Amino acid sequence: MRTYFTLTVTIAGVARAVTVLGDGRRYLIRADDGEFVIGSFRRALNETREQLGRFLVSAERNHSTWSLTLEVDSKLAFYGTAVPTLGPVRRSPLPPDDLVSQIRREWPADGGPLAALANALKI
Repeated sequence: MRTYFTLTVTIAGVARAVTVLGDGRRYLIRADDGEFVIGSFRRALNETREQLGRFLVSAERNHSTWSLTLEVDSKLAFYGTAVPTLGPVRRSPLPPDDLVSQIRREWPADGGPLAALANALKI
């Protein structure tokens, strides 16, 4: 199975993550509350939105410190008010014409957590 993407959300130091893997016919969702199989990529995106959206609502309501990190095809996109920590991993910035960079720029700097999730799922 191929890994399509991983989204990790951190709010006030508490993290939640969803990874979507698949073979083009079936998609495995790995989330904090378990693993399950879904029959379409669209449903996998919707499930990811549900899983992380419930968590992000509190950050949006309470104006909490938050971050969202998307990893797709060995590329990273960051969102949020908290500075991401990557540990010892070092990556070069993506070129401005990269599709991930182009879509990421659509998210306004003053956009909230739910808008960040919607933008990340476009990528």
